[in-house]
Amino acid sequence: MIATLLQLWLASLIGSAAQSYVQLAEVVCAECSICAADEQVEIARVALRRARQAPWAKQGLSGLLRAPAQWATPSGHCLVRSELRTEPRRWRNYLAAVVLARRELATHGPVFFHTRRLGRIWTFPEQPVPRSWHHRFFLAEARP
Repeated sequence: MIATLLQLWLASLIGSAAQSYVQLAEVVCAECSICAADEQVEIARVALRRARQAPWAKQGLSGLLRAPAQWATPSGHCLVRSELRTEPRRWRNYLAAVVLARRELATHGPVFFHTRRLGRIWTFPEQPVPRSWHHRFFLAEARP
């Protein structure tokens, strides 16, 4: 089902929109290539939510993903061009995370995250996530 959904979604995209989602898949890889699929989906959701909010809404998803000090920088094995031919299954998983994030995107949810090893560095309310996840997720404000 995910493969069919992925094929339909990719077929519906054209131009810069497709490039933005490929960029997001690369960022998901760079942020946590070893994470469970549901954690990768949540990372993609954070990016999609933030891209809709000020000041990022004017720059769009691609502008948000290129902003300095916001995301892990994709390189090496996290660049689609370098691995699409050698490991297509892996990229299908990252793109599937983006597809699921878009499909199940709630308006309200985490807009920040950082790795667990940093401890608690923000005062924003924390979104409960499975203890096995490598990241902590935070809301911009208290839940309604």
